[in-house]
Amino acid sequence: MPTQSPMGTPAIVLSPAATTDAGLRAALLDVIAMIAPETRGRVVDDNADLREVFDLDSMDMLNVVRALKGRLGVEVPAADTARLYTLASAVIVLRGLLR
Repeated sequence: MPTQSPMGTPAIVLSPAATTDAGLRAALLDVIAMIAPETRGRVVDDNADLREVFDLDSMDMLNVVRALKGRLGVEVPAADTARLYTLASAVIVLRGLLR
């Protein structure tokens, strides 16, 4: 039987590799590729604005936040969504939320 969270929903169990900076970076890029498949495999600088590089609009970014919740089990506060605009800052936010 799957582990349950305090809210009674199945808990997400992440491997240690998924919580490294490289794992978080890969998870974010995978989520973006699910939302915008044409972005799969594109190389991006860690400090580039993901919205510009991948042509993501506000609905795309909302879908990124929702997909990260499903993928990593993290609820990104509205105040932190602007910090998801680069890989470097997104990794910092996600690492902090996984603690």
